[in-house]
Amino acid sequence: MLLRLLAENRRYQRIRNGRLLKEIALTEGPDGPQCNPDLSKKTGGLSYTEMVAMADEANFRHALWQIAEAIADLFEQVIQEQPLLQELPADDGPTWAELTKRWQKG
Repeated sequence: MLLRLLAENRRYQRIRNGRLLKEIALTEGPDGPQCNPDLSKKTGGLSYTEMVAMADEANFRHALWQIAEAIADLFEQVIQEQPLLQELPADDGPTWAELTKRWQKG
């Protein structure tokens, strides 16, 4: 079931990615980067700069890390129940510091 779910997610994500990227694309405005006007409306009229400031103040990146860790833990529990998935590589992958460096470069 997990493999079917992941396959369907990959299939649909190809369809969804273009729409999402268009929605979140930034354009250069007179005061710096600007987000899509529809996205700004959804936030009550916030500008991109205001959105970033609010996310920083709320420590949003840390919350995303916590969510990602919870999802990874859940996937690990599912993998432990499925012998076929237990054959996947078991290394720990990149550290949070390494991931942070990658995200900051982008």
